[in-house]
Amino acid sequence: QINSYNGYNTGCGPRSDGNEDDGSTCNKYNTTIGQLASTTGNTYGIYDMSGGADENVMGGYSTSTTASGTSIYISTAVQPPYADLYQISSNSSCKFTSCGGHALFETSGWGSDDSYFVDSDYPGLQRGGNYYDGSGGGVFASYSFDGCADDLSGFRVVLL
Repeated sequence: QINSYNGYNTGCGPRSDGNEDDGSTCNKYNTTIGQLASTTGNTYGIYDMSGGADENVMGGYSTSTTASGTSIYISTAVQPPYADLYQISSNSSCKFTSCGGHALFETSGWGSDDSYFVDSDYPGLQRGGNYYDGSGGGVFASYSFDGCADDLSGFRVVLL
């Protein structure tokens, strides 16, 4: 279930079982309600896969062609293979050939998770949802953002 604590602490659960509204109380990882936000349903799982804070991922919008044929390049500091760069700007264009294997094409529309894609206005990619996204935030949720750091999002370290 979603980490719905509005204080951006990790390891918090929903306000109550099945509740997706944000709240000011952290039901911690060592409580029955807190463990509902764990991937295993107990203390030892992974927390914040749903809710908490949006997670910035190494992916973004890289190029586009305008109606006049002008190419626009959105600069990113990190390039492939360490980042996924997309040359499309809509979920409907996200097919296996352009974003397969990134859990964007394959999971778009699963459950009630939100599914927004990067574009020239919002070139950065986020996953997981925020505490206030309710049922729209989840392990399959994707969002676009302006690419700037802020105090409302975080990141998840992945080792390859």
